[in-house]
Amino acid sequence: MNSIHQFRFTPQWGFSDLGFKFWNWPDLTDDFVSRFQQKLGVNVSVIYQRI
Repeated sequence: MNSIHQFRFTPQWGFSDLGFKFWNWPDLTDDFVSRFQQKLGVNVSVIYQRI
C-alpha cells in the first residue's frame, strides 16, 4: 500500500502529525527553514497558503 506521504501534489500540500502556521509573516527565508529543521531534527516542507 502506498503512503500519502509518497504522493507528489501540485501545488504542494503537507500531511503530518505536527504543523505550524506563521500568519502575517513575510516569506520564510532559506536560513530560517534550515535552522527550524535543525531544531526539530526532521525535514521540513514549506507550504504557502493564501486566503
